[in-house]
Amino acid sequence: MPPPEPGSGPSGTPDIPESPAEVIVTTRFPVSEPESTPDLPAETDRPPGPGPSDPADEITLAGFRPPAAGVYPGFHPRAEIDDSPREPAYWPADEVANVPPGGSFPGSAAQTAWRVPPPPRNRIKAILLNLGDLPVNVVYGVGAAILTVIAVILIFAVFSGDEPQQPVGLAPRSQAPASPLPTPTPTAVVSLPPVPAGRLLITLPGKGTEITGVVSDTKARVAYPRLGEPWATASAVPPFTAVQRVDAADDPPTLIASRLFPGAAPKSLATDADLRKAAASLARWVVRNHHPPGSTLAWTASERLGTGRGWVLGFRVTYRLADGVRHTSEAAVAVVDAGRARPGMLMVTIPDSRKELWRDLNTVVWNARSF
Repeated sequence: MPPPEPGSGPSGTPDIPESPAEVIVTTRFPVSEPESTPDLPAETDRPPGPGPSDPADEITLAGFRPPAAGVYPGFHPRAEIDDSPREPAYWPADEVANVPPGGSFPGSAAQTAWRVPPPPRNRIKAILLNLGDLPVNVVYGVGAAILTVIAVILIFAVFSGDEPQQPVGLAPRSQAPASPLPTPTPTAVVSLPPVPAGRLLITLPGKGTEITGVVSDTKARVAYPRLGEPWATASAVPPFTAVQRVDAADDPPTLIASRLFPGAAPKSLATDADLRKAAASLARWVVRNHHPPGSTLAWTASERLGTGRGWVLGFRVTYRLADGVRHTSEAAVAVVDAGRARPGMLMVTIPDSRKELWRDLNTVVWNARSF
C-alpha cells in the first residue's frame, strides 16, 4: 500500500480540522474550469506599490486597474463577512458612478448595497437642507440684502404721502403764460352821446381795397372780408383772435379785428335796444383802449347787422396827438349774436393819416355776418 498523501487521512479523505470554525476556504472562485482562461496582464503592467507576492492570489479585471494606492475610487471593502440582516448602506452618487458596469469591484460587497438616495420630494426642504453647506459670510450677505430691501420699501411707504413744503421767505412760483397779452393803458372814462335808434352808414370816401378772401373767426363766430395790400393778416395780436392791419407803427392803429365780447357778457340780447346797448359798450371800449387820451366820439351810423342777428354802430373819433394837431379816425363796431352766452365783436378803425382806406370800413361792415 502506498503511503498516504500529505494532508489525507487513513482512508484517503482530506484532513478535516476538529473545529468547523477553523475551515479555511482556499478556493475564491468556482472550481470548474472556464472555457477560456482570461488574459492576465503582463508583469510590467502591474502598478507599483504593495500587493500580494503570489500572482495566483491577485486578479485584475481588464480595463480596471487599481490606482497607485491600491484602492479603486468608490471601493469600500467590508472588514469581515457579516451575515446578519441589516439596512443597506447609502453612498454618494459620485462614488457609485465609479462602479464598473455589470457588477461590483473585486473583493467588494455586492453592488446592491450601494444605492443612491432618492431626491427629496419637497424642493423647499431640499433647499433648506443645503443651507447648512453655505459659508457664513454668504448667509450674512443675503440676509443683509433682504433687510435693506425691506427697509427701503418701508421708507417709501411711510413717506410717499409727504409733499415738500415751500421754503420760508420764498413766494410760490407762478408759471408765466406762453405769450403774455399786452393790455392797453386805459384812459379816463369816455362819455357817450345818446345812441340813435337807427341811422344808416354812409359811404365813406376812398377807392376801396380788393377783397382777397374771407376771415372766419371760429371763436367769435363772425365772418368778414379779407382785404389785399396794403392790409396784411397778423398771426396773433392779443387780445384779438383775428387781425388785419396796415402798419403796426400806426398810432392810433389802422386795424380790422375780431374777438369774443370783452368784459362781462351782456345780460340780454333779446331786443334791438339790448343789441344797441351792447354795441355802445363796445364803442366805449375801442375809444378808451385804442385811441389817445381825451378822445371824443360822434355817432355816424346805427343799424342792424346786414346778415344774421347783431347791431352796427359807426362813429368818428376826434383827438390830439403829441404835436397838438387835431386828428380824426373813422371807426365802427358790430356786436354779433351767434346764439351763445357771449357774443362776438368786430371793430374797424382807420385814422385820417390813412384816409384813402376809409372806404374799406364800408366793405367790411356791410359784408360781416354770423355763422
